[in-house]
Amino acid sequence: MQKEQWTPSIAAKWDDFPPQAIPSYSEMAFYEQNLVARKKEKMDLLVGILGSTPEFRDLCQRHDVSYRCIDFNPANFEALRAFCRHKSKEPANALIVADWRKMNLPERFDMMLGDHVTSVIPTSDYDALFDRLQRHLADRGAVYLKVAIREDDTRTTHEQAFSFWSANWPHIDPFASAWREVLLADYDFQADHCHCATSTRRLRESFEKGIISEYFFLSFKRRWDIVGDEFYIRVPRKDFLLETARRLFSSVEILDTGEPWYRGKLPVVAFRK
Repeated sequence: MQKEQWTPSIAAKWDDFPPQAIPSYSEMAFYEQNLVARKKEKMDLLVGILGSTPEFRDLCQRHDVSYRCIDFNPANFEALRAFCRHKSKEPANALIVADWRKMNLPERFDMMLGDHVTSVIPTSDYDALFDRLQRHLADRGAVYLKVAIREDDTRTTHEQAFSFWSANWPHIDPFASAWREVLLADYDFQADHCHCATSTRRLRESFEKGIISEYFFLSFKRRWDIVGDEFYIRVPRKDFLLETARRLFSSVEILDTGEPWYRGKLPVVAFRK
């Protein structure tokens, strides 16, 4: 198992990251629609939050739904509490300290929500992750994960990423609109990850050569500096992710719920028993 990357110092900078990196308004509207519909069927709904995502905690609090945050580090949970709008309503039992890949909990969840769960663990651990998710899912339950995926091993370039941003979304922070393009420009396809510190170095080289603007470079450098030198992000191949999940779930569905500037690139994948 790789050392856990998500630290309290990163969690404390949550509001420095825009969607794609955190849940967007349109994604939250999708989650809310499904949560409300499920609660109509089952009033004592129990939601499992993979991590301590404040938007998910607020969603459950707003609709008076019981939930548990499953996080390996209690300090992450506390740091992210600062970004909850309804923190005063949080129950004392809201946190379960566990590793998603090894958890063995008495709870069975009607819904499980995760944002970039597959991005922060090695692809070699996906079998263990999906096994534990299906074990902890109640009958008729569903897991909803926002997932960065790629179709194949085609590498993009910083020039393509910059052109995509400047031609289509110049009014949006480059990190929000061209995040996946930059990841795939700097991706190590053999190791199946993007090393954020390496991406910073390569982006600097592109800026110094005039390929990207200073604004574009600094948008990424700012966030890569926050996550630090040992942070890796995975963008798994779609066929690999679906094949791995379908060994354990009877239904795996890709749902396009994101904002227009990353539509089709970071879908929500629904896993059902």
